[in-house]
Amino acid sequence: VSYIDLFAGSGIIGIEKLKKKYLGSPLIITHVVENKFDTYYFLDKQTNFVNQLKKLINMNNVKFMEGDSNIKIDDIISEISGDDHHSLIFIDPFSTEIKFETIRKLGNVKCDLIITLATEEIFRAIMQWRSNKYIKTDALNDFFGDDRWKKDLVDINSAQEIFDYYSKKIVNEAYKKPPVSTKIEKTIDGHYYFMLFTSTGGKSSRPDFFDVIDDFNKRIFSFSGEEIYKYFIHYVEGSGKSVDDWD
Repeated sequence: VSYIDLFAGSGIIGIEKLKKKYLGSPLIITHVVENKFDTYYFLDKQTNFVNQLKKLINMNNVKFMEGDSNIKIDDIISEISGDDHHSLIFIDPFSTEIKFETIRKLGNVKCDLIITLATEEIFRAIMQWRSNKYIKTDALNDFFGDDRWKKDLVDINSAQEIFDYYSKKIVNEAYKKPPVSTKIEKTIDGHYYFMLFTSTGGKSSRPDFFDVIDDFNKRIFSFSGEEIYKYFIHYVEGSGKSVDDWD
């Protein structure tokens, strides 16, 4: 069983408004979560981020990789494509950095996928194209897998519609199973994004862990902004998970 982070970063997240730094996904999965994976893959295109991760994570079963995730994914898939191998893959791009062709490739291996969609950024890029059709759209074409979005999304009015469109592509062209999602909109910096969960594993059309996500959605949507902040502090800072607590 493998854990794969295609946009690993430096392992540390700085939140300017709180004037503090917290553990990023690589440190959470290796230091906080009980060791449940045989191999960890941490990939980032920035050399300084990869070097920082090597300093922070001292484990024998970790593979650090540098480069574009859309290119390096072929090397990773060659190692995880066995019939008895299953992976949890986390994809957290800033905007449109992940190509849909990469998502298609991952749909051919046994894995659970977690991907965050910065729908506000994508919506903004589409609005810019609508105001000036001469703007290059290569990044959007790669993100959606083709240029059909120009017709399908030409009249959209919300980021929600982008998520709905992307979810349908996931089902029709990659994972074949309807994903579940949660919309994170009460963040500290005021931005929101969608987190999408899907799976290629198992015979069930609805993996068991989807129920966990549904329960999380019910809880998170009932919180006020202040409660979200307290929740964050309790589970990240209050639990001693500030990066200052780690050497």
